[in-house]
Amino acid sequence: MLLSTASTRVLINGHPGPPIEHDPGLRQGDPVSPMLFTLVIDVLNSILLRAVDLGLLYRLTTRHAASSISLYADDVVIFCHLDSHDLATVRRLLHVFGLASGLQTNFNKCSATPIQCSDDHIVAIAAEM
Repeated sequence: MLLSTASTRVLINGHPGPPIEHDPGLRQGDPVSPMLFTLVIDVLNSILLRAVDLGLLYRLTTRHAASSISLYADDVVIFCHLDSHDLATVRRLLHVFGLASGLQTNFNKCSATPIQCSDDHIVAIAAEM
């Protein structure tokens, strides 16, 4: 944490005013925030790549990009096979990442978008989940 026990006093008419306690962390809009987010979210990318190397997730075909993650601002897209094993593994990895980083995934705001999948396959996977 960048701020944990610090406080500030403002001079009022030449005299220090009452202490203002700082909350832990960074203020919203702090210029350091995007860089810290980038550093932390890179760990998620490394976790996903390592999971593929260990055989925990199926590798995407070689014609696809090496990374299975795409980032824009604070939005994250994770590419994986439409398979109950992969979906459950990604969910567990996101949970572990959240415990380690403090960045909890709100699964109520998440969605799965199947690409090139038959309707029967989508229904079968949805029933398993």
